[in-house]
Amino acid sequence: MHGVVLVSATYSDLGDAHERMSGYYPQGDTNPYLFQDMLTNCKRECWYQFHSDDDPFIPLYEAEKIRDGLGLSSTYNMLSGRSHFFDYFDELETVIDVLISED
Repeated sequence: MHGVVLVSATYSDLGDAHERMSGYYPQGDTNPYLFQDMLTNCKRECWYQFHSDDDPFIPLYEAEKIRDGLGLSSTYNMLSGRSHFFDYFDELETVIDVLISED
């Protein structure tokens, strides 16, 4: 993997039984996120994360757990008023252009 772009990423199943059944999210000590392995598997260390301050589905603390687990700082983007990013946003195109140009 050469780069990762996370948009409205969530850390947990948010208490949703269907999401819990998917097995994608940590369940206590079961199925923990292996953040260091994720970072190691991204060869170029190109990680970008976008979250909105008014996302109606993914609370801010969820995005912060991902940010902190991956150690993102300069590539963590908290954008104002973007909801759940249903609409196109220029910042995503900029990041994609950066990833493509670095290839």
